[in-house]
Amino acid sequence: MLLKQITNPFYILGRIKLAHWEKRNPDTPWMSQDAVRFLEQFLRKSDNGVEFGSGRSTAWFAQRTNKLISIEHQEEWFQIVRQKIEKMGLTNVDYHHIPLDHPPEEPNRRFYDPLPRYVDFINRYENESFDFVIVDGHYRQACIGASAPKIKPGGILILDNSNWLPFEKWGIPDHFRMIHRSENVKSETTLFVKTSLPKEAPLSSLGR
Repeated sequence: MLLKQITNPFYILGRIKLAHWEKRNPDTPWMSQDAVRFLEQFLRKSDNGVEFGSGRSTAWFAQRTNKLISIEHQEEWFQIVRQKIEKMGLTNVDYHHIPLDHPPEEPNRRFYDPLPRYVDFINRYENESFDFVIVDGHYRQACIGASAPKIKPGGILILDNSNWLPFEKWGIPDHFRMIHRSENVKSETTLFVKTSLPKEAPLSSLGR
């Protein structure tokens, strides 16, 4: 199956396009290219957000928004990203190392009792506190459930690697509507906007 994929001309072309994008955009998040372009237009300098899982996205989002709270479970990677943040002089990143409460190879679940500290961190904040939440780390399904009440109406949930599970397995609440979905040869990124409007109502009614 892998051999068939890597010899597919469309896959090869996709890898070439991705390599070209990476060379021209070395500091962009490891998300699909179209998702990055979408976010460049969507984000506002006044936005506040949270990301589960740090990396190149940390500085990128921080440079375009008011404040970013970032949560990382791998200590070595945390130190690397922290040094980059400090070197760039970014003072609007609230960066936290929170170890996992379960073995990293253990399959993730939607529900935990008690809630892992990594996930529960967002409960320090009031409901509807954030304009966006990025789910790109561990405990992804549980992070979605914990994050949903914390996102403002009109705010977005950004789910990277959304192709890892069927959508019904992710536990996206009914009042979140898909507004973007794109992929490259490595992964897929999907964005959902929070709304309590009927599903048939136009997105422009949100007034963002």
